[in-house]
Amino acid sequence: MKKVAKFGGTSLADSAQIRKVADIISGNDHIAVVVSAPGKRFSDDIKVTDLLLGYAKTRDKSKIDAFIERVVGIEKDLSISSSASDYIAENYSKWETADEIASRGEYVSGLLVSEFTGRKFIDPFDYVEINDDSLSVKDSTYSALKGALSEGERYIIPGFYGKGSDGRIKTFTRGGSDTTGSIVARAIGADVYENYTDVSGVFNANPKLVKEARPIRELSYAVLRSLAENGTEVFCLSAIKPVENLIPIHIINTNHPDEPGTMIINNDLVSAADASKPMAVTKNGDDVVIVFADGSIRNSGAVDIAAEFRNLFS
Repeated sequence: MKKVAKFGGTSLADSAQIRKVADIISGNDHIAVVVSAPGKRFSDDIKVTDLLLGYAKTRDKSKIDAFIERVVGIEKDLSISSSASDYIAENYSKWETADEIASRGEYVSGLLVSEFTGRKFIDPFDYVEINDDSLSVKDSTYSALKGALSEGERYIIPGFYGKGSDGRIKTFTRGGSDTTGSIVARAIGADVYENYTDVSGVFNANPKLVKEARPIRELSYAVLRSLAENGTEVFCLSAIKPVENLIPIHIINTNHPDEPGTMIINNDLVSAADASKPMAVTKNGDDVVIVFADGSIRNSGAVDIAAEFRNLFS
């Protein structure tokens, strides 16, 4: 099976998490692995991307020092070279635009994971041409990636950025590594796009609001899109579009990769008999919205979400 995997920031937050990623991709199924910048290690931690955005606004060198310190710690723990931290120290003063600065978390994460796993590093700047909307790519991106990614090699690709129409580094909107993963999956004709995160799939309600909420084993792209449009932080819509109804997405917990997670399937695989089955409840502002298996919704208004959940699923 030909797979593309994307790992989010919490999956790459420190050396222990990177070791988990290396174990998951140790086989040959994952032709390309897209990586985010290191995320939070603990609740009060600062994401690397936020450090870099802060530096872009203030040019406060202490934020670069914190970035380097964090990367050096990962390098030492993984017993790899200092090439990633050296890159930061030698180049940060040359970074010009906010997009370029923000993208360096993904770039450095790619260097770290590439060296630790022995996979080939691919810089998306050379292949991913981002449109001015910061949401989509030029059609030439797909053929460029397909030509660059041979099935005989295994790759690490930083997410979130590519090249803009001005020839400079350009980022997608926040959460853009998911979009990069979708684009790579479509480019190589993957059998599945695995999206690794810190939760065990898409839940049928927000577990912070409904204690009985459980992961949904399987849902359609229509449901995923309706959830994304009605307040559920699952996938940004720009990340859905490249693979929608073409390639299934499997959402998996990096910390519990053997759990089933959630599989996103083509809309035409939902039977007519199941179309009206409630799949999830979500909050859109003050309103509670029910999402059905065919992607249709019903707005229940400003009711108690836990009570509405129990009415539907108890």
